Amino acid sequence: MHYKIHSFNHTDNSKKGLIVSSITAEEIIPNITIDFFKQYFPSVQFDYIDIMSFSADCKNIECMTKMFKSWLSSEQNNYDFFIGFAYGGVILQYSMDLIQNKKVILISSPEYINTELNQKLSLLSKMLMKNLTYEAIELLDSFVYTNQSSSKYAFNIPLKQVNSRLQNGFQMILKMDRFNNNSENIIKIVGEKSNLVNIDNIVAKNNAIEIPDAGMRVLEENAGKVQETINEFLN
Repeated sequence: MHYKIHSFNHTDNSKKGLIVSSITAEEIIPNITIDFFKQYFPSVQFDYIDIMSFSADCKNIECMTKMFKSWLSSEQNNYDFFIGFAYGGVILQYSMDLIQNKKVILISSPEYINTELNQKLSLLSKMLMKNLTYEAIELLDSFVYTNQSSSKYAFNIPLKQVNSRLQNGFQMILKMDRFNNNSENIIKIVGEKSNLVNIDNIVAKNNAIEIPDAGMRVLEENAGKVQETINEFLN
């Protein structure tokens, strides 16, 4: 199976991180994540992996986790730290036994699904099952942005694949386990104003950081504070 990996910031710096994408990733929105780390962390090497490239043969989160961990078990020593966005962060939480001695940054990634998040993700899934793709994306926007005009969808894949990608991802997240990650090697970054994944979806709050004036897409809405937070944690 081909896993979609993008490498960037090739430097002599020995520090290297793995970024595990969200469901939307660069297939649905532009390369916001990659652009952020190119701009703010130019001296750090990164591999960026599309988490949904593990889902071609998977219909549940257990299968996805098994496939990702199989890949990670032979690659983990290549990285000094790991960053997981949303669903990518969920899969990293399932993989903590492999990376427990490394630093992990979870961004807009839930530790558990509370009633409110369950209702919103279920509604989005139902809309997608009815092929109301554009309508579901508009609703998703209203949940993740403090300013809906920030929406920047590119659709680098056909609309049918957009629908399938979102639908499969949301359904798998809805069945995730509950986590309680209180290790000092982990930080959990969430947007203070997010109406989807937020502080209420974090169990262990000792290592959680709320980004002010930001919804779920914290890189777009308060990049400076995110940079500061990651720098302090890694250094």
